[in-house]
Amino acid sequence: MAETKTGLRQVQSLLATFAALSAADLILVKTILGIITTGNGRSYLSNDGFYYLHIENEIPAGIVNGVITTFTLAYLIKSATEQVFLNGVLQKQGVGNDYTIDIPLGSGSRIVFNAAPLIGSKITVAYKGVIAGSGGSGD
Repeated sequence: MAETKTGLRQVQSLLATFAALSAADLILVKTILGIITTGNGRSYLSNDGFYYLHIENEIPAGIVNGVITTFTLAYLIKSATEQVFLNGVLQKQGVGNDYTIDIPLGSGSRIVFNAAPLIGSKITVAYKGVIAGSGGSGD
């Protein structure tokens, strides 16, 4: 019984410490411990000296108006991890296929469709987003 109370106090102390952390520090701690999973389909994981977000069902920024072909994601894509869906149908990446990936400096990756999605179309993307790294290419 005494061990249970001690364990409970340790957990309460740890929770109090976490509560005092900034949001960014808390994410870093949870990332390092590998314990983060949120309700929006994102989970943090580590691989090859980089930290990645596993992102599901992101709706990229951009206006779906039948004219615009470029849509921006929140993070840089780890090479070859993306799945792009247009109206629920998996699209094929590559020149001459459905879309290509553009990675500008200082922002998230961009999806460039070879044909503009029609008005009312729904674009969703699943991918590993690079959030921090200490070396390597991210692949």
